[in-house]
Amino acid sequence: MKRTFIGLLLILSALYLKEGYSILTSDGTQTCLFTGFLSDIAEEVVAIPLQKSKEHHIHYAKHVRKTGKHLFLICNETLYHFNRNGEFLQAITRPEEMRVGGYIVDESTSQLIVLGNNNDIFYYTFEGILLEKKKLKDQLAGERICSLAIQNQEIWTTQECVTYNPDTNQTCIEVMAIKYNTDFRPLECKKIISSNLGREESLTTNYENEFCIDHNGALYLYAPPCSAEYLLQDTLYLLNQPRQQQADYITKYPARTGNRFWIASYQRNPDPSKNYLFCHDTVSHKTWQLSDGFEDNYYHTGNIKDLHSIELDNDNYYYCQSGNALTHSFPQEAKSGDLVLFMVKLKA
Repeated sequence: MKRTFIGLLLILSALYLKEGYSILTSDGTQTCLFTGFLSDIAEEVVAIPLQKSKEHHIHYAKHVRKTGKHLFLICNETLYHFNRNGEFLQAITRPEEMRVGGYIVDESTSQLIVLGNNNDIFYYTFEGILLEKKKLKDQLAGERICSLAIQNQEIWTTQECVTYNPDTNQTCIEVMAIKYNTDFRPLECKKIISSNLGREESLTTNYENEFCIDHNGALYLYAPPCSAEYLLQDTLYLLNQPRQQQADYITKYPARTGNRFWIASYQRNPDPSKNYLFCHDTVSHKTWQLSDGFEDNYYHTGNIKDLHSIELDNDNYYYCQSGNALTHSFPQEAKSGDLVLFMVKLKA
């Protein structure tokens, strides 16, 4: 009798939970949390104070990549090399010679493939020795390379392609995904399509297309929407839809689809109050939609308004802090104006 009662109770609980979830997700009204701590999503946060040299002062960092004992980043359109302890090793490029638009790390050959001026490509060793320079003007399908990534020894780029229709006298700018080998010989061209969101898509950014891979190894593009209004609804919809890799297309998603957390952020609105950091936990079903970001309760550096992905699988992120934000945990760096890089490993 007792077992029967417990069994019925479990069945009823499951039905209520399922019905409750359906109600919450059917119209996108699942509650968002408007405050949150970094420990809500982070398993570990490692702080790396970045050492400066006499000639170079690193006051911000973007496109941070790590491999082995090496740490690379871009500041002032210059590619820099540090070790994993934050010790300054060298400037790979010189701003008077080129401005870095992006780069990828080819771990198989221990090379850096750097996008420079006028779509030129430069090949460097990790130690900063220039091996080769390629002019890509005649090889590009588009006018300029917007972003690039490497997967399985193949380089993927997004490129702006300008087309003119003489019948309508209209010029159209389209972003395409182009695949190359590591010698930058073109292999394949794919169209970029927006994911099916079950509704008309909200405005997304075209200049922030970022290559990512999902847990099945499928390549996709992350492009954050300018507004977070429908992000929760869209995320819940996409989570319940089968995702298939298309042979002729690369799908664009409004969030980075990590193993557990789906994250999106947009920090370029003219009205700062409309900027957001969005995060959905696919395990606990908690959702955060934060205008001020997660509060750093590891190093007490204030609020983290943006998290930047380090790797294509989006389970490791970074953020940077400097100045007064470092007073509590890094008084020396706060006084000297040095930058501290924080590496975030998300919960599994």
